[in-house]
Amino acid sequence: MLTTSFLNSRQISNETIRPFNKSSFSYGAPIFLENTINSHHGDADSASHLALKAVFLDRDGILNYDREDYVKSPEEFEALPQIGGPLRRIRENEFLIVIVTNQSAIGRGLTTHELVREIHDKMRKELEKQGASVDAIYYCPHTPEDHCDCRKPQPGLILRATKELGINLKESWLIGDKESDVEAARRAGCRAIIVPANDDGLEIGVRKILANEV
Repeated sequence: MLTTSFLNSRQISNETIRPFNKSSFSYGAPIFLENTINSHHGDADSASHLALKAVFLDRDGILNYDREDYVKSPEEFEALPQIGGPLRRIRENEFLIVIVTNQSAIGRGLTTHELVREIHDKMRKELEKQGASVDAIYYCPHTPEDHCDCRKPQPGLILRATKELGINLKESWLIGDKESDVEAARRAGCRAIIVPANDDGLEIGVRKILANEV
């Protein structure tokens, strides 16, 4: 059983869909994890036997207002209201909370890795005000033209998190607002829920997961 004390002991901070060969995916691909996993369970191999369940979340449109010109700085980040409650319910039901987000503004030269980290620092502070937190943030900095394995709808972000955090995909879910989110989840092997963007999509998704309506 995943306890609150265990969670607290971990300090973690319309593109064309192309075929994905899971066997050829390299876990050494440049996917960016915020901060470092520090846990009394040690590395991914020792954590894998735990087979933790997780809720993967898209970021923009689910936790904060999405922008047509991208969220490029902390000043442009605006958390959606009332997301704390759904996040707390995810936690109470013993799911890890893992953000998996495309951030191509980096590859387009519109922002930097450092600014994205500052955005996530602001996000964590906003979530803390609502009594909530996330366990890990994985983001892809590439553009569609880079043809990487981590930009959704490719499942690389999910697969990397699964390996490093010891997640059981069959017991896990993804909540997103785009078909590419759903396709990434399908390719990785977990269930997905598509919800409205910039609204109460997180609440809708969490309700469905906990009621097992999907």
